[in-house]
Amino acid sequence: MMRVTTSPMPRVVPGASAPDTAPEEAARRGQLAGVTPETEQRTGVVIAFPGKPPAAQNGGAHDGQGTRRPSPLIDEATRRRHCRFLADTANAARMREEGRGLGIFHDPRGLATFNDFPIFPQLDTDESTTASCIFVTWHSCQRERGIRVLCGLARAYLLREQIPHNFVDVWLMALELAVPHGALRAGVDVVVARHQHCPEHIIRSLVVPTY
Repeated sequence: MMRVTTSPMPRVVPGASAPDTAPEEAARRGQLAGVTPETEQRTGVVIAFPGKPPAAQNGGAHDGQGTRRPSPLIDEATRRRHCRFLADTANAARMREEGRGLGIFHDPRGLATFNDFPIFPQLDTDESTTASCIFVTWHSCQRERGIRVLCGLARAYLLREQIPHNFVDVWLMALELAVPHGALRAGVDVVVARHQHCPEHIIRSLVVPTY
């Protein structure tokens, strides 16, 4: 089958307003001014899958069809280290280009682009993310587009670095890239309001309720 060659998506300038979203103001610059840290925190065992209600996402290590999900092959500390590497690389590239970093809730397209992963729309069902480029299916919701790009970025990076992984590792890495560890201390409602590139139900699934 002949692959249709497309041009990569235009580079998104992190910090600039997207056409269908309001500016994220200080949050894009890594500042959460006036925010009082809360006791909410990320759980290390939640695996949130798009399209599933929160109640179904935490109900054991099954995929809803009686099949047990595999355990991740990458431990939590190593996964976070890889995510920090991706963010630091993108920040360094952005600093060289325009003099400031990506911010805490950046556009995933910028994170991918500054790590040398071009993004292409998926035009054929046989197209899949590789070690050198990301293929994504377009979606009308900006938040859904964001998490799809992050899943592609996680997969492309793990392939490029030849790190053994499974789909659970890809998803957990995408979650860490979407909402870095510690960000939820600002409060889940603040993250939902200011982070326009991750579905709300996924952000909320990362919070351990406090009673």
